[in-house]
Amino acid sequence: MENVELTTKKQQNIERLRQQGFGNHPENINKNGKPPGTLSFSTKWKKFIEHIAEQNKTTVDKVDQELLDVAYKQMKSGSFQYWKDIQDRVYGQAKGNLDVTSEGKPLQLIIKDGSRDQDNSTPQVSE
Repeated sequence: MENVELTTKKQQNIERLRQQGFGNHPENINKNGKPPGTLSFSTKWKKFIEHIAEQNKTTVDKVDQELLDVAYKQMKSGSFQYWKDIQDRVYGQAKGNLDVTSEGKPLQLIIKDGSRDQDNSTPQVSE
C-alpha cells in the first residue's frame, strides 16, 4: 500500500513539473538573456580559485590540482557527480547529438538478397 502511495505522489510531482514548463507559461521566457555584466559560472569559478589561492598563499594551479585530486578520490569511490558538474559548468557539456544521417542527407539502405539488390532509401522501423 505504501509503495502505491509513493508511486502516485511521484506521478503527481512529475505532472506538476511538466505544467511548470515554458510551454504552459511562455511569459516566463527571458527573451533578453542575462543582464549585461552577469558573470558566467566559468568566470565565477576562476575567480573563486584565484581567491582561494590568494588566501592560502599558493598558486592557482595548485588549488586547481587539489580540486582535481578531490574529484579523483570521489570518482574512485564511484561518485562522478562533482567531476561532471564542474566539467559541464566550466567547460560546457559535451555535444549530445550525433549526426548519423550523413551530413543531413537520409541514409540509403541497400538490402542484398541473393543475386538481386533492393534499394530501400527510406527504411521502415518497426516498434
